[in-house]
Amino acid sequence: AKIKDGAGQATNMLEKDAVSYNTIIKALTNNGRFDEAIEVFYQMKKAGVRPDKYTYTSLVKAILTHDDIEEFLYDMRDQGVTPDAMTFNTIIRCLCEQKKLFAARKVVNMMEEAGVSPDSWTYGYLMKGLIENGNPSAALTLFETACSDRRTVGVTENVHLYTTAMAAAATIGDHHRALELLSRMKSLGIKPNLKTMTTLVGACLSAGEPDLAVDVYRRIPNPDSYAVTQGLLAMSQARKSEEVLSLLANPESPAGRLRSRPLNRVYEDLIDTSIGDGNYELARKVLGSLLGKGNIPSKAIYQKIFEKMGLINSRGQYSFA
Repeated sequence: AKIKDGAGQATNMLEKDAVSYNTIIKALTNNGRFDEAIEVFYQMKKAGVRPDKYTYTSLVKAILTHDDIEEFLYDMRDQGVTPDAMTFNTIIRCLCEQKKLFAARKVVNMMEEAGVSPDSWTYGYLMKGLIENGNPSAALTLFETACSDRRTVGVTENVHLYTTAMAAAATIGDHHRALELLSRMKSLGIKPNLKTMTTLVGACLSAGEPDLAVDVYRRIPNPDSYAVTQGLLAMSQARKSEEVLSLLANPESPAGRLRSRPLNRVYEDLIDTSIGDGNYELARKVLGSLLGKGNIPSKAIYQKIFEKMGLINSRGQYSFA
């Protein structure tokens, strides 16, 4: 509200330069005040202050709410500002976040027509958008098309795009594809990072290959909390529950420092596996471990127990009769 109420005052009080206007426009767009951001933009032009590249980059989100991309680019050129890769990529990223993938592809065409070559960020935003919109196969196709084209192969040879391609493979449970992508990375001299290896763990889990996932996890030198969670889930599903409990019991280990939702996810999986295998003694130890850490079992953990005991009917209701 303060931004909304103070936008007009700020444009009157601040020195009339591009930096001042850009700061206000960015603050308004970041707070979802799109119409006001556009209004300040018009005030800027009326005051004789020439918009620059940063003005238009800050204004992208506001403009996209009105679907005025072509007019936006025309106005840029009219003000003597040439759209560059950053400008087009910002538009593409925002469109992908709004699930407007067709429009994003159209902007790629505009980009090429303007003589600006798509770069790794362009492909990254498009691939991520496809994955998040439930089309990981199309993301892989886009990546492989770029890899096979001598004009674009260079922009694909980085850890960011290969990791995104592996995430697409993980989403469809194709761990063989993910492993093949890892091999290609290494042959190109691209060093996998933490996210790459964690993504590969997830791909193996999605494909029902927990032992392979454990093997990949053990090759991660300094896993973060997400990687640790994935690794412990892999161990649980590979029937290495005793090892998981031992790691969780060590407060100095990365596993022992897990808290909240990640920790509950691991315990949920341990309960599911142990009761599913009919190993009730192990299930008792898992619950004892959870309570021993001062945690209260989550609703999901109780549901796992009741499901395995047949205490939830087909309608998802508890039945103790």
